[in-house]
Amino acid sequence: MTRRGGPVLVIAIVIAAVCIGAGMLKLFLSGVGGTAAAGDEREALRVLDSIATLEKLWRDGDADGNGVADWWTTDWSGFHRALTKNGKPAQMMNGAIASADAAPLPPGPRVAALLPPSPHAGYWFRAMAVEKGYAFVAYPAEPGKGGKRVFLTREDGKLWAHEGGEPPGAWPAEGEEAMRAAGWTLTRP
Repeated sequence: MTRRGGPVLVIAIVIAAVCIGAGMLKLFLSGVGGTAAAGDEREALRVLDSIATLEKLWRDGDADGNGVADWWTTDWSGFHRALTKNGKPAQMMNGAIASADAAPLPPGPRVAALLPPSPHAGYWFRAMAVEKGYAFVAYPAEPGKGGKRVFLTREDGKLWAHEGGEPPGAWPAEGEEAMRAAGWTLTRP
């Protein structure tokens, strides 16, 4: 019996395996299809996008047991640390993500102990004060290194982005045209 291809086929398979492995390693290290900063930004957007679901669960389930269908608006980590009607922490959010709160509430009668602060995927998160509804911001812990943009969301579910690393102190503008005029880009309507 003779072998077809012999050493040439083996070499081709080894080269293909090495190329595939190198490509997969590059994807893993670069945040799946881009730079590490782009991967961090995608993760920050994914996490910020999940707030709409958490707020709906909080409001519809009256998680704090106050008898009012309200939002959690006080801090980011409250979705993990706020005490529910049974007196236990809500733990609606993963602790590693909740620990990325840049301005957590101190422990008290409504909130459990602080988590060790640590950015999540290179981003800090915090609640923003708004007149009605809720607002949250995600911004790079080290601007330019782990992310290049700041992201905002409100109860309408729209995600806004702005170049730079400094988060705004308040919601930048009311209405889509005013947001665009202030330099914000709608990343998801």
